[in-house]
Amino acid sequence: MTGSSTRMDQGNLTCPSVGSDGASGLAVNSPEQSPFLRLPPEIRNIIYDVSLHWPDSKALYSGYNEQIKEYYVKKHAGVDAEFPVYSGRLSTPTILLLCKAITAECLGILKSRKLVIDRLPPWLPGAKRPMRISQFVGTATLQNLRFLEIHPAFGLGKLGSGWVWSGVVKELVEILLVRNTFEQVRFVLCFHDMHKRVEPLWTQENRCYCKIFKKVRRTILLWKGDSRASCRPPCKC
Repeated sequence: MTGSSTRMDQGNLTCPSVGSDGASGLAVNSPEQSPFLRLPPEIRNIIYDVSLHWPDSKALYSGYNEQIKEYYVKKHAGVDAEFPVYSGRLSTPTILLLCKAITAECLGILKSRKLVIDRLPPWLPGAKRPMRISQFVGTATLQNLRFLEIHPAFGLGKLGSGWVWSGVVKELVEILLVRNTFEQVRFVLCFHDMHKRVEPLWTQENRCYCKIFKKVRRTILLWKGDSRASCRPPCKC
């Protein structure tokens, strides 16, 4: 699923059980079908597999980033224009809007896919931090994800980037502590230009890394109901 400035919220849709292979065995024949549902199950599964994907982070923010870019082009050209205001709009994959039978049959494929957050949301002029992830991916959708992968980046920019990602992780953790349906959450830490070892940049980045580590570890222990949730993680912070 791709789109410009798309805000996704599938929280009110029910999801059937899905096999380990995602699309395998979901489509079944039944009487009184629409023309689409009369297609062989194997063909329908191929269509579902192609149609149902979470957008990558670039596609998720692209629409609003383009609006911001157009604003600055007009401004530099001397054209009077107002800064674009983001308004998240619900955008569900078209195939999930066709009928309840198709939704019931194929939503499990989307739910079996992994959402990857590997870029920061747009950063508005004058703002201390970027926009919230939940402005682009609805809270209900985040809480109903089965598979989530987050790529915090360190060492980017003159002031580093760990402190910004720390805020992103904090937002996600707060949302997911309320409710979640995870089967797997994966963190991929990305360290840039470590060979330069510019101090005190990497001292600060190390603090941010440890802060993220502690928050994630504590959250995992809380999900498990472990009384050690407040314990110090085994890293030098």
